[in-house]
Amino acid sequence: MEESEGKARLSLITTMWNLVAQAHLGSGDEAAAARRQLIERYQGAAHRYLLGALGDPDAADELFQEFALRLARGDFHRADPQRGRFRQFLKVALINLVREYRKRRQRAGVPLEELKWQPATHDAADSEEDQRWLASWREHLLERTWEALSEEESKTGRPYSTVLRFRCEHLEASSADIAAHLNAALCPTQPWTEVAARKLLQRARGEFADLLVREVQDSMECHTPEELEAELIELELHSYCRARDIRKRL
Repeated sequence: MEESEGKARLSLITTMWNLVAQAHLGSGDEAAAARRQLIERYQGAAHRYLLGALGDPDAADELFQEFALRLARGDFHRADPQRGRFRQFLKVALINLVREYRKRRQRAGVPLEELKWQPATHDAADSEEDQRWLASWREHLLERTWEALSEEESKTGRPYSTVLRFRCEHLEASSADIAAHLNAALCPTQPWTEVAARKLLQRARGEFADLLVREVQDSMECHTPEELEAELIELELHSYCRARDIRKRL
């Protein structure tokens, strides 16, 4: 992706905090649309965290539905960018939701919807839960990046997703192996050579890094190079972008 193109596309991104403001301060269709976007944005990370915390798919589904309902009806209106990242606020809210669920399990006959909604407090963020949430969020961002890469391939015809997925699934594959896979999977009119396959893989890695940086940036309320790099390091995603100049992505 050209640098100018990347900057232009990044400039169109609505930050999560802007979306939160629209969801809770907007009216009518605008607020409803913003809340749907928030649910879509965070559902993967939220459900993955709940499943890991509870170890029960049915319970995770139940709590996720409650989480989505509360997000949709505006219960996160206390979220404030001055108090930290929105993903941090969500993490603590989910921790509290899990704790309330466990309390309910000790009180037979109390429906989930009758539990008092506990506002998020940073005291809930113990180390174990923090690491579980970070892992869920990291997998969520990587999943969205793979989806974006696949969409990019569909739009442009450049088989970045195909070559990179094969490489990730076959770490010992040689350039000849990669070329053979591309030829078998894509049946191009002009067969891929080893040299062309190596160049394609290099470009695919660069595109994946750019898309990942965009996903991380899109989830943040801050966009300085230092803060973006710190976020990548905290999420253990920096290695994916080590060869990219993050300052050029802003």
